[in-house]
Amino acid sequence: MNKLYLLVLLCLMCFGSCSPKIETIQEEVIDSLELYIQPYNISNSKQVIDFKDSLQIHLNEIITKPTNIIILPNIQLDDSLKATSTKYKASAILRNQVSMNLSGPVIGFTNYDISTRCRGIDNWGVLGLSFLNKNTCIVSTYRLKDKSLIWKVGIHELMHAHYGLRHCPNDSDSCIMKDAKGKANFKNKDHLCDTCKKLIYD
Repeated sequence: MNKLYLLVLLCLMCFGSCSPKIETIQEEVIDSLELYIQPYNISNSKQVIDFKDSLQIHLNEIITKPTNIIILPNIQLDDSLKATSTKYKASAILRNQVSMNLSGPVIGFTNYDISTRCRGIDNWGVLGLSFLNKNTCIVSTYRLKDKSLIWKVGIHELMHAHYGLRHCPNDSDSCIMKDAKGKANFKNKDHLCDTCKKLIYD
């Protein structure tokens, strides 16, 4: 009986020492960015889809956070939002977007001309406008010769609106946060410089 007890004890000790350790693997949870596109007066839905796809591709390259982009139903801009007969008040549209209370930043998207007060001029036409750190911005293709570059304007304004970035402190020609200074020149801007990227993650 004592021999049998000793044999069982030795087997249990052997099993305990030779069995693999069970480790609990905790998956790293990365919060995704939920981003909304609000089209205004857009008759061609493919144009919005192309904008979304371009944003998706390039945001994945610029930031590491996964991005879920949602296209909202098209809205017709009301005449009360007009600054002139041909321009819409960008700031008024942004205030409307703030009131939408969405769970993430929203980018307004239009082919119409938009304007804001700039350099002493009440209705200065712009490619885009944002409220810093307010999760709302708008872009317009109206002043772009190459409409396919609108994603660069979108990311530029998103960086203002969601991440609170200001214009590139290095004024780097290739940084997407370089101040356009009233010129529709985005050809060489395709990434965030190291300084601007650091500001996001700090």
